[in-house]
Amino acid sequence: MKKLTDSTKNKIIDVGEKLLLKNGFNGFSYADIALALGIKKSSIHYHFPGKADLGLAIIQRARQRFSGWCERRETAAMADWDKLDRFFEIYRHYLTKSESVCLSGAMQTDFTTLPKSMQEETKGLVSDLLKWMDNFLDKGRKRGTFSFPGTSRDQAVVVLAVMQGGLQMNRVLDSPIFDMAAAQIRCLLKS
Repeated sequence: MKKLTDSTKNKIIDVGEKLLLKNGFNGFSYADIALALGIKKSSIHYHFPGKADLGLAIIQRARQRFSGWCERRETAAMADWDKLDRFFEIYRHYLTKSESVCLSGAMQTDFTTLPKSMQEETKGLVSDLLKWMDNFLDKGRKRGTFSFPGTSRDQAVVVLAVMQGGLQMNRVLDSPIFDMAAAQIRCLLKS
């Protein structure tokens, strides 16, 4: 077994997230993480007494990453179409990096089996994404960049649902469905 280091907690979160995205929250155990990292399960329990604690840490880190992306100057300075493409890249990353689904999609699939604390954090993650997309589309429509029927919230729901569904279909069919879905969203939003 490897010696425990200060970065062990982050490595546990990293491996836990990869397993969660690939297998779902109920599809991995601390034994899987211990094997991947070459550590004892007790080392994982030291940092995360229960699996829900690890799940919360994974979701909270994802929320922080997304918030950080939203707040970056370079993100704020992007033209609307570039920003939309960059948002698509966040989702595409799951395909190219790990052939998995996005975290919000994985958590929504397991939602009814999650502990209450993780359900609440998952609601927060999905709300963060929906709120950002709603505001982004609303501002883009007001600037004349985007045109679409219904409210910006209606369209935000469509965009996020298509992105998550595209990842899942791409994973099953091993074809460029995600990119096809992203292209269709661009077409639907054109003025």
